[in-house]
Amino acid sequence: MTVIFSDPGAPAGATNIANYELKAVGGSVILIQSAVLLPEDKTVQVSGAFNFQVNGKYQLTFRN
Repeated sequence: MTVIFSDPGAPAGATNIANYELKAVGGSVILIQSAVLLPEDKTVQVSGAFNFQVNGKYQLTFRN
């Protein structure tokens, strides 16, 4: 999954997986395994064993 921050210079902590929470709406937390800052410095590639469902609703929260 790709996360794009609105300003270049992604927030400090953008690569710390503890700062992210991914949940199925009305369901459980989905484990995030890595967060890698890409070279343009505002996009983070977030990875995990995601098994997204078609038409499923998910919420990603970032707290720094």
